[in-house]
Amino acid sequence: EPELLKRIAAIGAGQRFLFYPYDPMLSFLTGHEHVARLDLFLPQRTTPAVYTQACMQTVRRADWVVIDRSWTNATFHEVFPAMANPQPPEKEGFERAIESSFALVGTYGNYELRKREKYDESVCANIPGVGQGERAPGS
Repeated sequence: EPELLKRIAAIGAGQRFLFYPYDPMLSFLTGHEHVARLDLFLPQRTTPAVYTQACMQTVRRADWVVIDRSWTNATFHEVFPAMANPQPPEKEGFERAIESSFALVGTYGNYELRKREKYDESVCANIPGVGQGERAPGS
């Protein structure tokens, strides 16, 4: 989306981003750091612990979030027909946590641009699945 690239280009060079759920080229094209260790969030493959870890990395380090809504809805099921549930609870919890910390500042086609609104790591504690025998990596 050219308008999104123009908008991101106007954002200061030191600003850090989460490009979600899968847009590795945006980091390259914009020259902005992607804050999470993971660059592909795939329902039923990305574990609750990994969603939680990425949430913490984002809440601690990101100034901005870009969400590609074309990959956050039923598109996953079209691309991966064997995927039983493209909206598992941990994915929904992660998205709620991000949306509660980053305010929507613009929509560009299927993309949302969100700016940090608050720093509250406790929003990541509400991601379902962790604590049920699974530990976040690095903990």
